[in-house]
Amino acid sequence: MGQTATPSATNTAAPTATFTVSATATRTVTPNVTSTDTASPSPTVTATPTASATGTRTATSTATGTPTVTRTATISPSPTDTPLPVVIQVGDASGQPGLVVGFDVTIATRGLNVAGAGVCIDYDPATPIRALQGNPDCSLPLGIGKQGEFTFTPGGCDPGTTCSGICADIGGSPSVIMNGATLFNCRIAIAPNAPLEEFPLTCSAPSASDPNGAALVAQCTSGVAIVQINIPGDCNGDGMVTIDELITGVNIALGNLPVTACPAFDTNRDGRVTIEELIAAVDAALNS
Repeated sequence: MGQTATPSATNTAAPTATFTVSATATRTVTPNVTSTDTASPSPTVTATPTASATGTRTATSTATGTPTVTRTATISPSPTDTPLPVVIQVGDASGQPGLVVGFDVTIATRGLNVAGAGVCIDYDPATPIRALQGNPDCSLPLGIGKQGEFTFTPGGCDPGTTCSGICADIGGSPSVIMNGATLFNCRIAIAPNAPLEEFPLTCSAPSASDPNGAALVAQCTSGVAIVQINIPGDCNGDGMVTIDELITGVNIALGNLPVTACPAFDTNRDGRVTIEELIAAVDAALNS
C-alpha cells in the first residue's frame, strides 16, 4: 500500500523507510544571466516500504549568445592619374593659286619628355604637298637636333597624281624636344586653277616616344590650306595685317625665318622679303 506525502510532510525518513525522489530540473541560461528552474513533478513525495532513498537531479543549461558582427572594410583603389597626351599640331597655309606656300607642324609635350614623334597628313589634290626629287618637300628646322624621314602615301604612289598624303617620322637621338617646338615644315604647291576656298590638311596616326624609346600617348590636330588673294603681309588670309604678322615679315627679311613662314610678304615672288615689301605690308596694316 502506498503512502503519499504532501509538502507539509517531514523530509526525514525513519530508518526503516526508503524514499524515492524523482526530480528533473531544466535550466535555461541566456546571455543576461537569467536562470529558470522548472521542477517536475511538483514537490509531492511518494514513499513505499521497499523504495530506495535515491535523489536524482538533471540540469540542462542552454546558453544563447548574441551573434558577433564582423565588419569588413572595403577600400576603393586610389584613382590612377592618366598622363595628358602629347599633341601634334598641323598648322595652316595660305596663298594665291599657282604659288608655293608653307605650313609648320608643332608639338605640345604637356610636361612629358618627348624624344621622337610622327604623324601623317592627307591633302586635297588642289593643294598637294610639293615633291622634290620624288620626296615630300618637307624639312626640319635648324637646331632641333633630330633626323626626319618623309614619305608619300599610299606606298608606291606617283607624287602629283596618285599620292594623297605624307607621313613624317622625327627622331634619331634621345635628346628631349622642347614644348611648343616646330617638328618640321612642308611646302604646298597650290594648283593654278585652285578655287578660292579652304582645303583640309587632315592629320592621322600621331605617335610619340620618350628618350628610352617607350611609346607615349599622342593625338593630333588638323590644319587647312587657304587659297585666296592675299594683301601684302596678310599671313593668315583674314584680310588684315597685324603687328605679329609684321614681326614675322621682319624676321623673314633678317633671315631668321624662311619665306614660307608667310609668302604674303614676298609680293614679287623672288624668294625673299625686301624693305619695299615690308613697307607695303605696313601700309596694308595701317589701312586694314
